[in-house]
Amino acid sequence: MSMNMKVKRKPTPNSTQGWAAPAGNQQSIAFDEYHSNLVSIAKTIHTANEEYLSIVKEYLRWLNWSSSKNPFSFSQSSGRFTQDDLHILEGVLQKQPPVSRFVVQPPRGWFADPQLLDLLRDTSYAGIWERAAENMAFLKSHPKHQTEKHQEKGRRRAEKLRNCRIALETGFSMVEKDLRAQGLGSVYDGILVKLNMLRNYEEAYPIPSERRINLWFKFQTPTLPLVNTVFLLASLFPLCMAWNKSTDAPGSTGDSDFWTLILNAIIQSPSLVSTLYTVHRQSKKHHVAWICAIWLAACGIACAYVCIPLYLFLPTKWSVLMSVGGPIAQLGVNFEIAWMADHSKLKNQ
Repeated sequence: MSMNMKVKRKPTPNSTQGWAAPAGNQQSIAFDEYHSNLVSIAKTIHTANEEYLSIVKEYLRWLNWSSSKNPFSFSQSSGRFTQDDLHILEGVLQKQPPVSRFVVQPPRGWFADPQLLDLLRDTSYAGIWERAAENMAFLKSHPKHQTEKHQEKGRRRAEKLRNCRIALETGFSMVEKDLRAQGLGSVYDGILVKLNMLRNYEEAYPIPSERRINLWFKFQTPTLPLVNTVFLLASLFPLCMAWNKSTDAPGSTGDSDFWTLILNAIIQSPSLVSTLYTVHRQSKKHHVAWICAIWLAACGIACAYVCIPLYLFLPTKWSVLMSVGGPIAQLGVNFEIAWMADHSKLKNQ
């Protein structure tokens, strides 16, 4: 009876009649994407470390300069960078992200380059990243950081690190499920720590919206001279009224207007000098504006003080006319400051 039984053969794979090929090619594509995302993350971290290394180098240069200026009284405060931080980052940057392909072993085994995984799980420099964010939060409001040079450098660096954060966030969102499925929790945590540090830096030095800045300065540049001109013309009406109301007789020290003129001169002098000092900080790049500001300030102070003796020896209408020179000069110096600040912003857009 056993001889009469027919042995059932297993169906041979056939490309016809709806037979589906094994999913090996699809797995290979998935592995390639997974691997390329990890390599992209490693390269992004490498780029971020280059920026943090420049931060450490700049601080150490400042530290050496400060030590040479004050060798006895200078002491390094806590929370700053040291030579050890410099060596750590330099050592990390010497390890280039490997690009070797994954080795696929059944069933569904994913084996990455150990060097790549070590780079991703390494958090030895996370403290340096954190202190860099704290340092930038301090420098952001420091007076020496308010110069155009430092502001532009800080903005460019913040933009680079923001791009690193975006790239790292995008790549991490594509591999986080696979990292958990493969049991690579240390790699998952290492990437997440670095992502949080980049977010902390972005919070410490937020970059304003470029669209908002462009719209503001495009509006301000043509409108600023017009607004100043309108207010200057509007001031002619009360000036004419004051001229008509003034007498042809000289004033005296017993008049309240005499002491009001002295008060205005005292207040306008430091105001013009302080605004002149602000213009002086940009005098090297805006020489013509600096010369104009000097003449305006000198004329304004002269008008403020000359109108005092004019009030006593000439008809009061002439002192009224002369006293207007101080506010007009103040308006001109303020316009020079606003124009220089606006010009630098437009140049850096």
